[in-house]
Amino acid sequence: GVWPASADVRHCFGRIAQAIEADRAGSSISRLAAHLNELFVSVLEMLRRNDIELDPSLSSTCRTVSLFLEDMRGNPEHLSWPWTLKAMAEQCGLAETRFRHYCRQLTNMTPSQFIEHCRIETASKMLIEHPARNITETAMACGFGSSQYFATVFRRHMGCSPKSFRLKNASGTETPA
Repeated sequence: GVWPASADVRHCFGRIAQAIEADRAGSSISRLAAHLNELFVSVLEMLRRNDIELDPSLSSTCRTVSLFLEDMRGNPEHLSWPWTLKAMAEQCGLAETRFRHYCRQLTNMTPSQFIEHCRIETASKMLIEHPARNITETAMACGFGSSQYFATVFRRHMGCSPKSFRLKNASGTETPA
């Protein structure tokens, strides 16, 4: 449901806006942090006063895994983390067996296959968009432990080495950083 904001919450937003407008090169950062903390406390109090019913479609276990996997695919920086089955399952609050089940149900891949797929997908984009970037840097940015392992996995998925892939798909322009 949607609740009207309490007077405290409305007041906090007003002070946050004032702190942002008054900010001169970070001079109001402490004041802004204090107002944000006050907002969080006010929202928490507002939520505690209301009897909140969970929407099952938003809080199901399958939905939790789906959101985690979407986040993994949509945020390449998350791929550099050395994910294990245990770590992924814990991130979703599940046992490894349940996480594996939902991952397979949603992606038709095991969790490790899914992560590898996302890493290769991201690496192939990086190889094209950043032709001047070192292949080892690309491998590390995508979560591969070594450029040799990256090349092996890349060849298995793409049918050629990262260097050959880059040469075949080169546009001749570097994407500005």
